[in-house]
Amino acid sequence: MWYKGVSFSSAQCALIYLVDSAGTRTTTDHFSELNCDFSLPIFYNDCRYGPMHVQEAVETLKAAQYWSTDDGVENWIINNIRISQTTDGLVRYLAA
Repeated sequence: MWYKGVSFSSAQCALIYLVDSAGTRTTTDHFSELNCDFSLPIFYNDCRYGPMHVQEAVETLKAAQYWSTDDGVENWIINNIRISQTTDGLVRYLAA
């Protein structure tokens, strides 16, 4: 998923299907390396990951707040971020 729509591609060929409001289209692209997993360095870049951060994560979760309103909206405040989810599934977040 990306800002132009949803793309489906294959690891073995460079044919890409783009699905967006204009319909389904195809294009080709050249990939320099199809055999390596590049996602982990992207997701773990500049994050606090690993056993040395478990205590900090536990303290953050213990300090979290949760409440539900009369109309069924669920609310959390975790690490100064407020997250709300309505009964229809809409999720919103903002700095608390």
